[in-house]
Amino acid sequence: AIRFCAQLGYDIEPATLEAISTHRKLIDNISGERIREELSKTLLADPMAIVLLHQTKLLSRIMPELDICFGAKQNNPYHRYDVGIHSLVAASSCDKDLLLRWTMLLHDIGKPDTISTDSEGVDHFYDHQRVSAEKAEKLMKRLRFDNATLEKVKKLILE
Repeated sequence: AIRFCAQLGYDIEPATLEAISTHRKLIDNISGERIREELSKTLLADPMAIVLLHQTKLLSRIMPELDICFGAKQNNPYHRYDVGIHSLVAASSCDKDLLLRWTMLLHDIGKPDTISTDSEGVDHFYDHQRVSAEKAEKLMKRLRFDNATLEKVKKLILE
């Protein structure tokens, strides 16, 4: 439903969103490959639709590494969104290339684990690229990405 929403511009009725949330545990019966394909199609169509995965709590079951980024503040003059929204905006802003979209989606998933705040109240995320690359590798293995794509995404995250 969320992929169709992204591809076709549909709105999902509130009752349907509630049903998705209520039955979210059923996603555990779906293969990593199938989830990867649906997520990839969503990323190519409209990455912002991933907000619906977060709102229905599906994201916490399929990509908890990204889910915790929603609400993770970035008190920094160079950022205006939380880490989750920032990642979706970044993925939406790049070319419709699956490798780039996955890279931008996952490039900051290490930030919640690396946050520190200086004496002036500004947040920093030292070494978040390394942590993001490690988390991205685990996530991508779980979703059964091929090794070549996994390695390219990790390399781009680290650069």
